[in-house]
Amino acid sequence: MTITHLFNFEARKKFLRELSENLSRADLKARLMEMADNIGHGRFRDQSAADIVASCRPEEVLPSVYDGYRGIVADGIRFLISRLSIHRIAGLIADQAGAPQDIPPAGRLLILARKLPTLHKLGQMIARNRHLDPSFKGWLTSLENGPCTIPMDEIRALIHEALGEDPARLAVEIGPAPIAEASVGVVVPFRFTSDGSRRRRGVFKVLKPGVRERLREELEILADLAEHLDRRRHLYPVGGLRFADTFEDIRAALIQEVDLSGEQRRLGDALRFYRGDGPARVPGLFPFSTPEITAMEFMPGEKITDAPMAPEERKRLARDLFRTLIWQPLFSLAPLPPFHGDPHAGNLLAQCGEGDRDCRIGLIDWSLSGTLPRDKRSRLVLMMLGILMENREMILDGIQALSADDDRLEAAFRERALAAISGILSGRAFCDGAIARKAFVLLDGLAIEGFRFPRDLLLFRKSFFTLEGVLFDLCPSFDVDEAMMGEMAGLILSEAPQRWASWIFPFMDRPENYRSLVSNMEIRCLAQHFAMAFIRRAPALMAGAMDAGLGMLYPFFLQPIPR
Repeated sequence: MTITHLFNFEARKKFLRELSENLSRADLKARLMEMADNIGHGRFRDQSAADIVASCRPEEVLPSVYDGYRGIVADGIRFLISRLSIHRIAGLIADQAGAPQDIPPAGRLLILARKLPTLHKLGQMIARNRHLDPSFKGWLTSLENGPCTIPMDEIRALIHEALGEDPARLAVEIGPAPIAEASVGVVVPFRFTSDGSRRRRGVFKVLKPGVRERLREELEILADLAEHLDRRRHLYPVGGLRFADTFEDIRAALIQEVDLSGEQRRLGDALRFYRGDGPARVPGLFPFSTPEITAMEFMPGEKITDAPMAPEERKRLARDLFRTLIWQPLFSLAPLPPFHGDPHAGNLLAQCGEGDRDCRIGLIDWSLSGTLPRDKRSRLVLMMLGILMENREMILDGIQALSADDDRLEAAFRERALAAISGILSGRAFCDGAIARKAFVLLDGLAIEGFRFPRDLLLFRKSFFTLEGVLFDLCPSFDVDEAMMGEMAGLILSEAPQRWASWIFPFMDRPENYRSLVSNMEIRCLAQHFAMAFIRRAPALMAGAMDAGLGMLYPFFLQPIPR
């Protein structure tokens, strides 16, 4: 009897369970591959993919609030599995057959996701949204917090193979178990001898056995999956979402994660960027890192949202987080400052020494990071100013400069973008939140409508949304707008000598010439906007307001505002 000859799903499920009770996992996989040879690989793939989805029942894992998305989740998983090699499909079936009989669908789906790097990474990316249904968010978070699925003996063998003679020379003592498992790698603690006799603590980041091969296979399927979902988009509530762009984000993130040499370079860039007396710390690299393994400094501390702190300390730490991860990269004078691409709470450590009032922030896992050139940051600030002043032309100018669309300089692009912007600006998601959040909600909405932007800009947008959730969990009263305005006021004040020089030499008055990325002309526009708003709302106080509140801004009105 073969698996597809059984009458229905329940009969096949019972048959496989009985096989798993009498055979080892390796023998069960071999038996399944024999069945595939007998009935044909295409038929075996399709039936197995349908059975795995029926066993995991993703529609039961998604809360009812996401009813409309149940079809796309099931279709996507089924398509991905049906295109895998027979060897991998046999392993996925063996995993499900060997799971406890009473395990709920959420547990089965978790087992499946841990064997599919693309599905694992997609779940982690979705989990960053703090507006998710709490039960669903909790399940997604378990993708990072669950027990390691790789035997420790295999991990030790990989480490010794990668390091060669270094373990013996440095008296490396590997910890008993991993401290974290990601979509493609595991993190293992160790101790070693440094500077003669001093013992130091570190962590190894090691790629999972065979992950590169599994990832290569899945990434080749993503383009076909995007086409499949596009053909069926009328069945899903996805609007103009570009599946190809979404899967490209996953592809890029996973390729970065398996490129340990690249991660080591990014970690070095971050270490140099945050070096100094600021509140942030980045782990240092050890010289015995290799392309197959990253050896870095152990960063002590607790998950930042779990650390026991008084309310005022949590607020101060939230302010430091905002300044470190958003403000510094956005307004740095460096041409390409690095920013952390995945600042969820597990990658942010509170380092509070005993008796210390001030905590420092440990920034770990730089596998996903990016950079924004200064001109793009300037246009992003321009867009924020446009939002603040409710000036759609200014917003459109910023979008046009940020866009990666080939037709961005054409009039048709502005018409199409203006129509999309008008719809997004009237939506509830845009109306709620801080100015910076509104800017990224606008970018998010435009991306869904099919507009294209540089990958690192979209990554910075995701980084902001992720950090926003952490800031809320750390200190619900933290006000991003207040923090932004306070930092901006101090920065503009420090630029006073340069700004007065620009009055004498107007050609110097370009946003990129100021660290704040705001020109004198834009400050005049902003001042006039708020002056007119105040006048409209308080006509009886106009004279007093002009004398007392706007006199100091007189120089900014010396030149006309361009129309």
